[in-house]
Amino acid sequence: MNEYLINLIGKYKQKGILIDTSILLLYIVGVYDINLVSRFKRTEMFSEDDFERVSKFVDYFDLKIATPHILTELSNFIDNRPDLQGVLKTYIDNSKEIFLESSDLSKRQTFLKFGLADTSVTFTAENKYLILTDDRSLYGFLMNSN
Repeated sequence: MNEYLINLIGKYKQKGILIDTSILLLYIVGVYDINLVSRFKRTEMFSEDDFERVSKFVDYFDLKIATPHILTELSNFIDNRPDLQGVLKTYIDNSKEIFLESSDLSKRQTFLKFGLADTSVTFTAENKYLILTDDRSLYGFLMNSN
């Protein structure tokens, strides 16, 4: 693991990590069945190695942060599959859900560019939690915002 990641883990290990939708979906599918990662329509762009890396990284953090917006997107993406909903339930039970009102989020400048879920990620985590995302435009915005 490189020094940059080690520093991030050290800084946010106890504070927490907020995982964006597609990476959290990869995590949920992989926890259920690593072989399903490349066969599930919304995670087929990922590999089993991607899941292993994400899983190992996420496991370093004491606290997992969630927003209802991310969890709703995720629940919709797993197509009402009881097996995956069960893994999602366990994740929800073991994470801290932070609620920001949609009406407040829709007033943010980022709402028109990124939508509700990503705006919830941005403002929930702001100066508090590490964000794990594969969304390049969101990542660019976050890096420019420090």
